[in-house]
Amino acid sequence: MSESENENNIGQFTLPETESSLFHLKKKFIFIIIATLIVITIAITVSVIFTKKAKPTISLTTITIDTSATETTTILTTSTDSYLTTMDEWSLTLSVIKRYKFIDSGLNSMVIVDVNEDNHADIVIGDERQSRILIFLNSANNQYNDEIIYETDIIMSSLFKADMNNDNKIDLIGISGGPNAAINILYNTGNETFYRRKVIKRDPRIKNIELVDINQDNYTDIVIIYSNKPDVYIIFNMANEDFSNQTKYEMKYMINHFKVLNINDNQRFNLIVAHVDQGVSILFGNYNQGFIDEVKYSTKSLVHTILLNDIDNDNNMDIIIGNYNFNFQILFSETSDKFYQSVVYSVGSYNTFLRIGDLNNDQRLDIILGDYATKKISLYFNVGNRTFINSTIYSTNFNLENAQLVDINNDGYMEIILIGTDSIISFIEILSIYS
Repeated sequence: MSESENENNIGQFTLPETESSLFHLKKKFIFIIIATLIVITIAITVSVIFTKKAKPTISLTTITIDTSATETTTILTTSTDSYLTTMDEWSLTLSVIKRYKFIDSGLNSMVIVDVNEDNHADIVIGDERQSRILIFLNSANNQYNDEIIYETDIIMSSLFKADMNNDNKIDLIGISGGPNAAINILYNTGNETFYRRKVIKRDPRIKNIELVDINQDNYTDIVIIYSNKPDVYIIFNMANEDFSNQTKYEMKYMINHFKVLNINDNQRFNLIVAHVDQGVSILFGNYNQGFIDEVKYSTKSLVHTILLNDIDNDNNMDIIIGNYNFNFQILFSETSDKFYQSVVYSVGSYNTFLRIGDLNNDQRLDIILGDYATKKISLYFNVGNRTFINSTIYSTNFNLENAQLVDINNDGYMEIILIGTDSIISFIEILSIYS
């Protein structure tokens, strides 16, 4: 065969192979297009189904903060943003599960304590008008029994709780003013009764007390401030109901409110005090040496509440401050017990008390603000990054005196207990939080 014939044969042989390749390429291209369309169709279908099942987006008021400063920081903006979240987290409904009404009474203070040692939280409320204490025992079925009345024969303006005699039972401590001013200790027997009132006579103008082991001898001491003295007094618990040892720390200014933070290290403790002329100071003290350092923070308002807890879950104790004038404030503990970052949260409403607790069971501590005059409480949910969202406001028909948070039935969700008055009628409301 000639070379030209060979070339022709080669040419004739190559041409069909090229057409076949193009055909296969076209088939592959068509297959890729079809596969792509199928994938897109599946993705769109899944997206539509997910959108239908997804929780709605809730428009909530977000409090925005500036965390760059190390001193007092004010709110820069209050904006309304959309948070892709669930109704279970933030949209909570408060429902009254129990309501009590008392004629000719003045319920003014409240503590939550296991009175009868059955591992259920009971409610103890002071009735200042009738000189008595009302005890509501938890029946463990999401209900409280009718009140047990404990007559005290003394007018107590405030109630506190602590184990004062190291018998592993929580006792009640009440402040009485006037000519019979005293600190009254009611010892818990554990069988729904209290015995032998220990009376510690004091100046008539006791303003507030704190119960804490100052000298770390495993006995609860009593720290006192007065409305007419710029000093802090410590009454040491010497055991066997002996409260004869007293120490006075002189202050430079009158104190409106205070809290003690026990450092549990070489008998150190911090005293957080709110001044009557506004502002908060942290005094760094030692049981043997007194207060050796002080840091001041501005509050721009009179303080009604100081609480201690770890708000941002960093294992450091933060200082939560309730201010009368439309805000609350948190001093976030940083690298040491002497360094705090102050953040002020504008809330747009007057408030007279502040409480903290995990309201929606997300392992973050939330905040409740209540106001005596407007008869309302507002819930501020902790969403992390030192930010709070306000999504729930509840109104009552009485002037709010106090509130406490407690998980009545151990279901992991807090109930809110409110007490208040309307003239000479007192009310107790137990609110369940439904999400």
